[in-house]
Amino acid sequence: MKKLDKLGKGIILMHDFHKHTAEALPDLLKKLKCGYKVVAMKAKAPVQTSQKYDEDVIKDLKAARPSARGQSPAS
Repeated sequence: MKKLDKLGKGIILMHDFHKHTAEALPDLLKKLKCGYKVVAMKAKAPVQTSQKYDEDVIKDLKAARPSARGQSPAS
């Protein structure tokens, strides 16, 4: 807020979902309403991932699953 007040303008970009961000948001928005315009940014087009990224995510998910090997059958 000090930097915004000093410059009289600026951009605060928040794109995380952490608890501390959510807790700070009401106070931050209240402070910004006193002289600043709050807007939401929207994507022009849907997000598209690359094939390589999708393959890496699938590989990571498969590696994170516990293996059923070595377990005795359920009785």
